Amino acid sequence: MTRFPRPVLPLLALALMAGCATPEVSGARIISEGFCMPSAETVGAALGEPVPAPLPGFSARAQRMAVLIGIAPQLSGLIVGDGPPLQRLRMRQMVVERIVAASLDVQEAMALLDCEDERGDQLRSLLEARESRASRRLTIASIGIGAFTAVATGGLSLAAAPTAASAVGIAGGLGEASSGVAQLLGESRGRLMTSRNILREIRERPEQSTMLPAVVWRYLLRHDTEGASVLDQVVEQWRGAGLLGEGGFENPDRRTALLVGEGGVYSTADLNARGAMLDGLEAAIGRMSRSLRLLLAEMQTVLPP
Repeated sequence: MTRFPRPVLPLLALALMAGCATPEVSGARIISEGFCMPSAETVGAALGEPVPAPLPGFSARAQRMAVLIGIAPQLSGLIVGDGPPLQRLRMRQMVVERIVAASLDVQEAMALLDCEDERGDQLRSLLEARESRASRRLTIASIGIGAFTAVATGGLSLAAAPTAASAVGIAGGLGEASSGVAQLLGESRGRLMTSRNILREIRERPEQSTMLPAVVWRYLLRHDTEGASVLDQVVEQWRGAGLLGEGGFENPDRRTALLVGEGGVYSTADLNARGAMLDGLEAAIGRMSRSLRLLLAEMQTVLPP
C-alpha cells in the first residue's frame, strides 16, 4: 500500500483544519438592542382621531393625510372661516403643530429603522472581517501546499521514485482542494438579539405598534384607493425581491423565521436580507414625510396667513 510521505501530512492537516467551521462571532461589540428602542411616551403619544371633513382646494393625497393625523375638522373650519380672528389663529397654530408633530414622529420611526439597520451592519462587518482573515489563511496554506507539492514531486521524479512522486501529487491535490472547499463553505455567523422586532410586528399586524409612533403605524395600516395598505405593498416588494422565501410569512422558511423571531445566529446573507427589508420599510415611511410636506404647502396656498 502506498503511504503519503510524512512531510505532506502536516500540510494536508493544516488545510483541513483551516477549512473547519469558524466559531460564532460574539455580538457584544455591536449596538445594544435597547439603545435603538423608543420611549413609551413617544410610541404612545396621543393624536387626533381620523375624522373625515370636506377640504375643498386640497389634493386627494393631502386630504388623506389631514384625516390620518386628525386635523381635517380643524382645516375645514378654517376654510369656512367661522369664529373670531384670534380663535382662527389659535386653530391654525394647532393644525401646524400637529403637522410638525407628525413629521417628528416620522423622523423617530426612521431613526429607529436606521439604528436597527446599523446593528446588523456592525455584525456583518465583524463577520466579513473574520471571513477575510480565514480566506487569507486558506490562500497562504494553498500556496504553501502547491509549492511543496511541486518541489517534492520534482525531486522525487529526479530520484527515480515515481510512486512516491505520485503520492505527493495526490496529497498536494487533496490539500489544495480542501482549501478551496473551505473557502466556499467557511461562512462566519454571529448572534443578534431582536426581542422587540419591527419585522415581527409587520407580520402580526397588532392594533398598535410597540416600536413605531401611533400616527406612523396608522399610516402603514391605512388602505389606499386600490384596497392595499402601505404594509401590504412593502411585504409584496419583499416577496418580489425574494427576501421572504417561497412560503412568505404564512409558511416561513429558516431565514424568515429567524428574521421575525426574538434573535438568533445570523450569516452575512441573513443580515443582508434583514437590511434590505428594513430599508424598504424606511422608504415607505419616508413617503409619509413627503405627504406631510405637501399638506403644509397646500395649506399655505388654500389658507394664506
